[in-house]
Amino acid sequence: LSYGEGVAFWAIAEAVRGRLSTSGEDPDADPGVLLDLTLDRYGVVGDERDWMRPRLEVLLGTAAHRFAKEDLFSAWTTFFERISEGSDPVVLLIDDAQYAEDGLLEFVEHLMTWSSFPLFVMMMTRPGLLERRVSLATHRNSTVIHLPGLDRDSTARLLAGLVSGLPEQARTELVERAEGLPLYAVETVRALIDRDLVVPRGGVYILATTDTLDLASLAAPASLQALLAARLDALSADQRRVVSVASVLGTTLSRDRIATLCPEVGDVDAVLTQLVHQQILAHQSSRLSSEFGRYTLQQTMFRQVAYATLSLRERKKIHLAVVDSYGPEADLSPDHAAVLAHPLPDAIEAARRAGRSSAARIPLASARLEAPIARPPKFLAIGLNYADHIAEAR
Repeated sequence: LSYGEGVAFWAIAEAVRGRLSTSGEDPDADPGVLLDLTLDRYGVVGDERDWMRPRLEVLLGTAAHRFAKEDLFSAWTTFFERISEGSDPVVLLIDDAQYAEDGLLEFVEHLMTWSSFPLFVMMMTRPGLLERRVSLATHRNSTVIHLPGLDRDSTARLLAGLVSGLPEQARTELVERAEGLPLYAVETVRALIDRDLVVPRGGVYILATTDTLDLASLAAPASLQALLAARLDALSADQRRVVSVASVLGTTLSRDRIATLCPEVGDVDAVLTQLVHQQILAHQSSRLSSEFGRYTLQQTMFRQVAYATLSLRERKKIHLAVVDSYGPEADLSPDHAAVLAHPLPDAIEAARRAGRSSAARIPLASARLEAPIARPPKFLAIGLNYADHIAEAR
């Protein structure tokens, strides 16, 4: 992993520790002893040993020497060269490299530039890293491979390997929920296991019941919520604002609509481009599509997590801004009307359960849900009034 305990070179240190623990000695022994044994094993002696050892101690955190960064990088690179012994390839795998600190990325570039031994470095990352560190993509020794999402058939085969005998309908629903991302498919199955909806039997996992899976009521698994929340936290304030608006609307948005709803965002076009490059938003570029030029959140689970992080007050504020942007007598399509009405049934039902009086509010009986909604601002106001009941009850 590219991160851990706030240490810039944690990933490299873990790789070196792993080499120490495979030197044939007790992995719980004193790190200094293991380091000496490892240096002996790779023939590091004399002046080179006196130079390399304290610099490896800095990497491992076993000593507090102070050396120039270039000197440290040179010593660490030489250590990997000794491991290679001039012929055996050294493979370094760094996962979640989008979280890597600048120091680690600088060392990777140093390795790519100055190593003279067989070396293969694989960094798995989201696209945001390449925007942050363009030199990694343009380096003469680097190759960038963009991995597309899995197609439906591949996702179905993945799920079949995780859960035996999946009925066609359940498999189709899981494929749609995964949205081509293997991690989503695996974590969704784990969530079903946690809820005893998928159980072990005869050495394999199967559905606990033949009833239809209600995936709509299944929130994003906690493991995915944490990962997606981390992506949200890494966004700039302008990017986060655009994502918040998109999560509330949950539909396609035009560039002009986003600019209207995000007046505090200075360069809307630049922010939209950044979010598309980070694969958070998708942009419809086909001129044959009725949605040409519009934007939408790529992943349903990402939208769910982004929406869940908003306070009730912020959701209400965004919805009212949407109403104002359409106008009181707007002729809306059923899709847009549904977006405006999205939070209302839940708010009204929650108000009923809360047992709050509506005497001081717009009467519930006055609400009529039609498609398209004749007067969306009025219907929205009803739902928001009942949402106020919930806030007051708390």
